[in-house]
Amino acid sequence: MKKRAAKKLVLPEGSTRDQLLSAAGELMIESGHVDISLSEIALRSGVNSALVKYYFGNKSGLLMALIQKVIGHSLAQLDVVLARPVQAEEKLKMHIRGIVNTYFRYPYINLIS
Repeated sequence: MKKRAAKKLVLPEGSTRDQLLSAAGELMIESGHVDISLSEIALRSGVNSALVKYYFGNKSGLLMALIQKVIGHSLAQLDVVLARPVQAEEKLKMHIRGIVNTYFRYPYINLIS
């Protein structure tokens, strides 16, 4: 008798949590401010706004998670820069380029307080 292979669970690309974070970031970039509503986030992400409370506690928690996601990636890149075998001046230039790129890619990071 043949054994059946276990079926692998295939999840849709991007978790619900990631969908909410992406939607919030996109909306803030498009609007140029951080004053977005939970209903706008829900509409953009295609999920229920109550899931913001489930995943993040509230809108502030969502914004904090978004900051941590962006800054976490930037810090990982900083580790790469620090490990490069180049002079300190070149590392500083690379770091500043990274800060500027992050600002232009995620302008809302400087608006969230």
